[in-house]
Amino acid sequence: MSLLCLAAFAVEAGSQPLSDPDLFSSPWSAFRSYSFPDHYIRHRNYLGEVTRLGSNLDQLDSTFRVVKGLAGRVDGTPTVSFESKNFPAFYLRHHHFRIKLHKNDGSEIFRKDASFKWRPGLGASLEEGFNSLESVNFPGYYIRQRSDNPNEEAARVFHLYLEKSPPKTLNSEERHSPVSRWRRDCTFKRVRRR
Repeated sequence: MSLLCLAAFAVEAGSQPLSDPDLFSSPWSAFRSYSFPDHYIRHRNYLGEVTRLGSNLDQLDSTFRVVKGLAGRVDGTPTVSFESKNFPAFYLRHHHFRIKLHKNDGSEIFRKDASFKWRPGLGASLEEGFNSLESVNFPGYYIRQRSDNPNEEAARVFHLYLEKSPPKTLNSEERHSPVSRWRRDCTFKRVRRR
């Protein structure tokens, strides 16, 4: 389900170039959670989640090909899409604000739902290599990990949603504030895989 801020970085930052110049050069990637460094974005039962990885299936479910966004450039900004390794032609996309793994049906809405702007990590002010993923068709909404109930959080299984960033007027400087937590939960690091 990042998959999900920079203290001085405005969430409404406008167009930013892709921060990784060779973003498309590595065939396979995984995305590690900033909030829980031993957890990765993965699909399970066609739903986006963030979990620990143990089995070979977990490894496959957390491996994606980063491709040029199916929606192309949006307002001059390049976009990215995430194709599953073990389900070719299936992409992470948002559907009713839940991140899911669906087969590309070729429709315009699918292309937009499966395309994201590659942003600097919202929750990693001093860390390099972290990014956040902003929706193409819902500007200001980002992929975020969250638990739906306390039992899941204890088990550290998180679901991925598309959520609107909190208002900038809320206090985001305090590390334990809800805004700071929200920003950390929408921040992920790309890890290259073979």
